[in-house]
Amino acid sequence: MATIDHLRYVDFKGYSRMLFALVADIRRIDVFETESECVFTSDGEFDGVFRGSDYTLRQEIPLRDLDVLPFIGVVAKTGMSPALTVQLETALTNIASNVASELQLRAELDAMAEELGERYDELNLVYKIKHNVESEIDDSKPVDFSLQQLVDDCATFLAVDSAQIIIPGKQCVVQAGKPGRALSEEQLAIAVESMKVMQQSFVSNSEEEAHRFKLDRLGEMNVVCAPIFSPNARLQGMFVAVRRRDLAEFTNSDRQLVEIQAEMARKIIKQRYDQVTGLMKQAELDIRFGDVLKSNEQQCCLVFFHFNHLKILADSFGHEHASKLLAAFSSILHDHLDTGCIAARVSADEIVVISTNNDFVQRLDSLFAAIERVNANRHIVPAGSEFSVNVGIVRYHEEFRSAADWLTAGDLAASLAKDNSFQRQHEYSPNDRAQGRRSDDIYWLQNVKSALLNRDFVLYCQPMEALSGGPPHYEVLLRILDDEGNLLSPAKFIEAAERYDLVPNIDQWVVEEICGLLKTYRISEISPESVWSINLSGKSMGSKDFKRFLVELLEANVKFANHQLCFELTETAEIGEMQSALELIKEVKALGAAFSLDDFGCGLSSFSYLKEIPVDYLKIDGSFVQEIESNDINLSMVKAMNSVGKLMGLSTIAEFVESESVKELLQSIGLDYAQGYVVSPPVPLTEVLEQLTEQAGAGVAK
Repeated sequence: MATIDHLRYVDFKGYSRMLFALVADIRRIDVFETESECVFTSDGEFDGVFRGSDYTLRQEIPLRDLDVLPFIGVVAKTGMSPALTVQLETALTNIASNVASELQLRAELDAMAEELGERYDELNLVYKIKHNVESEIDDSKPVDFSLQQLVDDCATFLAVDSAQIIIPGKQCVVQAGKPGRALSEEQLAIAVESMKVMQQSFVSNSEEEAHRFKLDRLGEMNVVCAPIFSPNARLQGMFVAVRRRDLAEFTNSDRQLVEIQAEMARKIIKQRYDQVTGLMKQAELDIRFGDVLKSNEQQCCLVFFHFNHLKILADSFGHEHASKLLAAFSSILHDHLDTGCIAARVSADEIVVISTNNDFVQRLDSLFAAIERVNANRHIVPAGSEFSVNVGIVRYHEEFRSAADWLTAGDLAASLAKDNSFQRQHEYSPNDRAQGRRSDDIYWLQNVKSALLNRDFVLYCQPMEALSGGPPHYEVLLRILDDEGNLLSPAKFIEAAERYDLVPNIDQWVVEEICGLLKTYRISEISPESVWSINLSGKSMGSKDFKRFLVELLEANVKFANHQLCFELTETAEIGEMQSALELIKEVKALGAAFSLDDFGCGLSSFSYLKEIPVDYLKIDGSFVQEIESNDINLSMVKAMNSVGKLMGLSTIAEFVESESVKELLQSIGLDYAQGYVVSPPVPLTEVLEQLTEQAGAGVAK
C-alpha cells in the first residue's frame, strides 16, 4: 500500500524526542510496519530483542483498508506512576493520529502527481496534433484538403482502423485509415442518426454500449464520436473513429482528442462556409470554380442571385430577419441543387450557383414559386416588406479569361434583370457590358442630382446605450426617398455619388440639416450633454470646399454648442488628401467638435489611423462584435481594441450589439457604449428630438 511505503519517510525521530521530553521514564520507542518489520527505533538500530508483547504500551496507527495496522511500541522503566501512564497513552494516541493523517495526505499528493503527469502527456499530445493541423492548412486548397489533415492525424495518433469526418449538409465525407476498414454509407448514416440523438461525444467499447447508442449494425467495432456544431449550436456533422473490438478499447483521453479534432474541423468549416446560409464563401468558391473551369468550362453555367432590398429589411426589422430570409432561401436552394452543383454566398446580398449542365436553370421557375411561399410567411418576411431576387444567367463565352470574368458577367446580368422593370432573370450577352454600364451611369447620375436638388433625404438616428455612465450618444443616419416616397437605404446611392464626386454635397446637406434641427429643438438647452455623431466620407475630408463650409458653419455655431457634434470617419474610407484632412480635424476640434473612428479593426491600417488621426471615440467594427460569444478570437480582438482605446484616452463604442448577453459581456470588458438593435433600431431623428423635448417639458412641470 502507498501509505505503508510512506511510513518510512515520517519523522519518527522528532516524535520520539517529544515523548522522551514529556515522560522521563521511557527507555525505548519502536515503530513497526508489521509485527516483524521495524521501520524505526530510538536506539538507532533494531536488534530484534523485543516482541510486540514486550512493550509497556502499544498504539496502532489508524489507517483505512489494512488488515494489519502498523503500531508504535514504547518500553518504559518499571514503576511508572499511573498519572504518567495516562499521559503517555494520550501522547501516543495523538502521535498515531497525526501520523495517519500525514500518510493519507502523502498518498493523495502522490495520486495527484500521477494524474498531473497523465494530463501533461495528454496535453502534450494535443498540442502536437493542433500544431500539425494548423501548420498544414493550405488556404489555396479546397476545404476537403484541410479536413483531410485532421483525419490523417487522428488515424496516426490513435492507431485506429478508420477516422472519418461527415458533414451531411455539405455532402462532405473525408476519411483515412486502413483500406476497407472505413464505415460504409449505411453505417455512417446510422452513426449520424445516433449523434443527432446524443448531441454530445461518446465512446462505445462493448455490445451493451453499442446497443445503448443504437450502433448495433456497426458490427464488431469500438467507436468514438464527437459532434461538429455550427455557431448557433446546430449539429453540422461528426468526427468518428473506429477500431476492431478485439483490439484496444477507446479511453476518455481518446474521446477528448477526437473532440479537439471535431473542434478543429468546425473552425476550418467556419472559415470556408457562411454561417447564415451554410453555403461556401468566396474563397472556397474561387478554388472550386477554378477546378471546374479547367475541366469543363464549355459546359459550365453560372446563375447569379441578387436579393432586392435586403439591407432595407435589415435596417428596418433587424439583422435577425435578414438572416432568417437568407437561411430560408438557402434551404430552398439546397432542394434544387444537383450533386455536382457549387453554391456560394459571395456578398451580403448575392449568391452564386455553378452547374455543369442546364438542369438547374430549368428548375428556376420552381425555385421562384418556393420564394413566393416564403413571402407569405410573416415569421420570415415581415408585413410591409417583400423578398425578391434578380437572376443573372451566364453561359460560356470565348471572351472569358477567368472565374472573375464569369462572376462580373453574372453581376451585370442580374443588374439588367433589375433595371428592366424588375424582371426575374436575364441571360448575359457580350453586348450587355457597355449597355449596362451606360444605362446604370445615366440612371444613378440623374437620381443623385435629383435628390440633391429636391432634398429627397430623411435623417434617422440610432441611440446608443452608455455602459459606464457616459452622456447620451446618437448616430445620425441618412435615408433616401424613391419616386414613390418609399424609404431606401443609401448604399447604392452613396456609391454612385462617390463615383461622380457628389458625396461632399450630400455630407454638406446632412451637417446643415442636423445643426438646424438641434437649434430648432433647443437641444443645447434641454439635453446639453448629448452627443450627435455624423458620418463624413473620405472625399469630403479631403475637399477644400467642404473644409471651408464646415469651418464657417462651426464658427457661426459656437454658441449652439459644437461640443455636441461628433464627426465619424470610416477607417476603410479613402481619404485622398490626408494632410488637408488632418488640418480640417485640427481646426474642427479647436472649435469644440469631436471625432470618432468608425469600423475600427476591419482594415489593415487600423492602428496606423489611430496614431495619425486625433480622434475622441473608437467605434469597434460590428463584424468582431456579432460573434463575440462564440468566437474566442473575436473576443480577444475586442478586448485588445478596447484596451488600446482606453490607453489612448478614448471612449469605445461597439456596433451591431443584438442581444442582452452580448451587451453584458461588452460591459464586463469595459466598453463605454453599445449600439445595435438590442438598444434601439434606427428611428426618425425628429421623433427622438420631440421625445427629448417632451421629457424636458415633463421635468419642468414636475
